[in-house]
Amino acid sequence: MKRFTFISLCVFALLFGGFIGFNLLVDPYDVARFASIERVNAHKTRAFMDGSRVYTADRLLHGRYRTVLLGNSRVREGFLTESAPWPGVTLNAGLASSTAFELGRAAVLAGRARQTGCIVIALELEDFDVSTVKGAYWVSALPDANGALSLFRQAASTKTFTRSMQTIGDNSAGRAYAESPWRAIYKPGEQRARFVTTARDAYRRFRDFTYDPERTLYLAAVIDHLTRRGIQVIAFFSPTHAWREEALFRAGRADDYFRFRNDMLAALWPSAQRAARAPCVKGPALALWDFAGFQPISQIEPPDAAATQADPFFYEASHFTPRVGAAVLRRMASAPTENGLLTPDQFGMRIDPSTLEQDEAAIRARRAAFLQTQAGREITALIDGWARTDRGGGEGRRYYITRQDWRALDQDLPPSRP
Repeated sequence: MKRFTFISLCVFALLFGGFIGFNLLVDPYDVARFASIERVNAHKTRAFMDGSRVYTADRLLHGRYRTVLLGNSRVREGFLTESAPWPGVTLNAGLASSTAFELGRAAVLAGRARQTGCIVIALELEDFDVSTVKGAYWVSALPDANGALSLFRQAASTKTFTRSMQTIGDNSAGRAYAESPWRAIYKPGEQRARFVTTARDAYRRFRDFTYDPERTLYLAAVIDHLTRRGIQVIAFFSPTHAWREEALFRAGRADDYFRFRNDMLAALWPSAQRAARAPCVKGPALALWDFAGFQPISQIEPPDAAATQADPFFYEASHFTPRVGAAVLRRMASAPTENGLLTPDQFGMRIDPSTLEQDEAAIRARRAAFLQTQAGREITALIDGWARTDRGGGEGRRYYITRQDWRALDQDLPPSRP
């Protein structure tokens, strides 16, 4: 019996070791870098899968960047050039379908590096839901800032095995990179359909949304630690198309939206009294910007059913293009932007707690004006139809920030540099 047990354990160890070795060799997330073999794993076609959490966490842990851009897929897609209008190397660390907790942990990794001078972070109401973190979070370096342990978790993961097989398949078939969903030319009606679909998806998500104030406090605590270390944080409410913003209001989340803005500014504002060690833009350690709330760029007419040319400002109702992303960064740097809807008097504004009441009144006024336009009437009719037919998805899995998460913040990112 002992011999059988010993043999069984040896067989299991060999199989498990082979499983780990295979994942490390293929390295689908491009973090181990042990081997690069043509037609096998030379092209890391799956590195950005699973929200790019594994790949991005590794870059944050080991990279040398002056500027780090953080946020959800809007940051990932809207700042594709990874270039800020101030000196130094920039990393786009956007995480698709992120949560505020995940962004906080990504900011922890970014703040540990001595080279980091500033962090630009998008503030999105949807990221402050009580929804659970994504599965790839747990195998990345985000939970514990431990690269070696993260590499072991990746190698032992069945999801990594799936990505390894997909990587081999892509390389053997000659598919170097995954095809982008964005194009310069679309079939008639295709781009308008994207605007409608993403607005409807937003409406459905916000109907099932539950705002978690503790996520606001957690992210604010991370930013407090960063600014105490002399890192400049530039936080901004990012632009989306007015169709998506109206979906949020019609889903009954207006009160959550304004409460979130108020909570965030109140929690962050003490950091604005500090000085940055090597600021990327002129000013203190905290800068707050607003590019949301039915601003003129968001109120453009969506493509009509005959349009084939890509919209210059929005891929669809949720994602802005790099043209808008470049203007966001240039506004933050007080650099010139292009004429029209992206000029300083039309696009973006500095905000602080003293202006909150005026800002809310201005947003409501811009919304009221938008609803009188053709695009406003169209989205009103669409949402009226969705309200009659859509059913809520109900409560999904939830993740609440624990005491251990708070303790880990102080351990992984002390408020002052060692």
